[in-house]
Amino acid sequence: MYRMRRMEIAADNLYKGQQIRGFCHLYDGQEAVAVGMDAILTFDDPLITAYRNHCQMLSRGSNVKEILAELTGRYAGVSKGKGGSMHMYNRKNNYYGGNGIVGAQVRWHCRSYCILRGQERDSSCGNSPLLWTFTGTFGCWSCFRSQV
Repeated sequence: MYRMRRMEIAADNLYKGQQIRGFCHLYDGQEAVAVGMDAILTFDDPLITAYRNHCQMLSRGSNVKEILAELTGRYAGVSKGKGGSMHMYNRKNNYYGGNGIVGAQVRWHCRSYCILRGQERDSSCGNSPLLWTFTGTFGCWSCFRSQV
């Protein structure tokens, strides 16, 4: 959690220094969420997150240098500098990153379930009977922090 917090502080400084373009949704104060999820998930479990995903990317096998390179739009980043703050992924470790649209990751998660089951061409993938057999873990946490 310490490494995650230090990375987010560095990202905050880069953002304030205008080296990160666009949005930068920081994860500081929420590191325990990523650590708690790591306690129950393995790299065999696909993980899709929302737009606050830097720390989960770190916990899924990336390193601080790659994440900060991604945030600053560099080719050495985890998504070759094209994903920025919200669209990081690591297919090797079943991490399919975030989504910049609030709530969109739920549909994406369900669709990915179909693809991983080999049903990507099946038109019934979005129908309720299939989703009733869906097994997944959904986590939800508050992004609000107290201010002093």
